[in-house]
Amino acid sequence: MQINSACKAFITHCQVDKNLSRHTLRAYRADLDDFISFMGSTAKITECDKERFREYLLYLSNQRGLKETSSKRRFACLKAVFSWLEEEELLNENPFHKYKVRIKLPARLPRALTLTEAKKLLGYAKRAADSGGEKLTQELSTQVAIEIMLATGIRVGELVSIRLENIDIESGALTIMGKGHRERKVYIVNDGAISTLESYLKKRNRITSFEQTLLLNSQGNPVTTDQIRKWVRDAAESAGIKRRITPHMLRNPAATFLLEAGLDIRYVQKLLGHRSISTTQIYTHVTDTGLKDALITAALNREKMIDN
Repeated sequence: MQINSACKAFITHCQVDKNLSRHTLRAYRADLDDFISFMGSTAKITECDKERFREYLLYLSNQRGLKETSSKRRFACLKAVFSWLEEEELLNENPFHKYKVRIKLPARLPRALTLTEAKKLLGYAKRAADSGGEKLTQELSTQVAIEIMLATGIRVGELVSIRLENIDIESGALTIMGKGHRERKVYIVNDGAISTLESYLKKRNRITSFEQTLLLNSQGNPVTTDQIRKWVRDAAESAGIKRRITPHMLRNPAATFLLEAGLDIRYVQKLLGHRSISTTQIYTHVTDTGLKDALITAALNREKMIDN
C-alpha cells in the first residue's frame, strides 16, 4: 500500500468514523502532506522504518525549519496513522514499535494579550457595537465573541459551535463541546458580559433565521472560525494594537488573569478544557467551593484590575 493512499484512507476514517472537525481534518492533511512530500507519493508504507523517521525528523528541523512543537505534532499524527493501519490489519508490523520519538519542547509562555491590549480591544469592540443601533451587526457579534473568549477562555472552534440551547442566561452557564467531543460547562460571571449577551440575544431573536448557533453574521448565517479570526484581527488593528492578534491570544489572558486573581489551577484546567493539568501549568507556577463560586470571586478581582 502506498503512503499516499494510506494517508487518504486515514483521513476518511477520521472524517467518517471519528467525526472529527473540519479544522482538525485540515491540520491532519497538512501534517501528512509533509511526510508524503518527504517520502514521495509513490513510496510504500513498508519503506518506513526508524531510520527513515530519524531522517524525517532532521528534514523537518533543518530543511523545513519547523519548531519543536510543529515537529512533535506531525509525528503524533503520523503515529496515529500507523496505529490505525495496524488495527485495520493493513500493516504487518508497526515501525513505531521500534522507534520512540523524543522531542523536547521548550518551556515558554504562549503569546497572549497584555492587560493594556485587552482593555484596548474590548473598549474598541464596545464602541463599534454601540454604533449599530438595534440591528444585529457584525460589530455586535464581534463584541460578543471577544467578551465570551476573554471571560471563559474557550477555543474559537468551541465558540462558533455554541447553540442557543447551550445557553443558560440566568446562571451565565454555557455548555461547551470541546476537543474529543468532551462536554463541559463554563460560566460568564461578569455583569457587563452577561448584559452584552442578553442584548445580543434580543436582537438576534428579531431576525428570521432557522439557524440555532449563537453567533450569526449580518446575513443571518452561522459565523465561521475564519470570520472570527478576521473580526478579531480587524478589531485589534482598529484599536491601535500594533501586533497581529488571534483568538487564541484571548484564551491565554483568560487563564492568566484568573490564576493571578487567585483561582485554583484545577478550576482553570476545567474551564479551559485541558485534559492534562500540565498544559494549564504553562500559564503559572503560582477551594473546593465549586467552580462557579470560585470563578465569581476571581472575576470580581479581575474587573477591579481592568477598571483601574
